[in-house]
Amino acid sequence: MLITIDENTVSKKAYKDALREAEFFPSMNTVIRKNTKLQEAINAHLPINIYDATCMGSLDYGKLVDELIEKTCGTGSVS
Repeated sequence: MLITIDENTVSKKAYKDALREAEFFPSMNTVIRKNTKLQEAINAHLPINIYDATCMGSLDYGKLVDELIEKTCGTGSVS
């Protein structure tokens, strides 16, 4: 499970905690925060790392890639 469009509110934290504790399916530690640059990149038909490599959305997806590599290959960071 990957949480996207994440917002740092009390109610959202409660939902995230409940989903992770349920253990119905594997959960990624990384979350993709709500970020207007992600929508702008979609509208521009560009990957976020090309559209704005320094925005929160791009950094979050970079962390996701690192986590996936770690979980599947057991190696270090690529970013």
